[in-house]
Amino acid sequence: MIETVPAPGGLFVLVLLVFLPFLGGCGKGEKGGPQLNDYASMRDEVIKRVKNGTLTADAAGVVLLPPDLQGAAADGRVLIGNDTNTGLLVLFKTMPREPNEIMGLLYSDRSLPPSPSQVSFGPLALNIRRRINEHWSEITYRI
Repeated sequence: MIETVPAPGGLFVLVLLVFLPFLGGCGKGEKGGPQLNDYASMRDEVIKRVKNGTLTADAAGVVLLPPDLQGAAADGRVLIGNDTNTGLLVLFKTMPREPNEIMGLLYSDRSLPPSPSQVSFGPLALNIRRRINEHWSEITYRI
């Protein structure tokens, strides 16, 4: 006759078998959950489409973004400008900072000069909060 001896981890195995079916739904491959957006890639795609002419500005310099890129800016629009020193400028509104003040990201084709802390963008005076890299700066402006 064979005698069985209880294993020391028997309770652990029992708990694992009870809860394992509930863990099956967790994970990145789950369908139907909220989709995360890669906003940096969306902004890069906006720049690419502006440069190749797929996205064009109206007379006021505003581009209404298509549905697949509307998340790149808080209001689904970007402002386009051109500067003799920095080339193409694209302003993305990201969020309100204070009443009548907006925070955004500014793309410049060529580096902004290192010294100014303010850049004119049409009627807006953009305050440079920090330079992210050669092409991107975090800015604020008053409305």
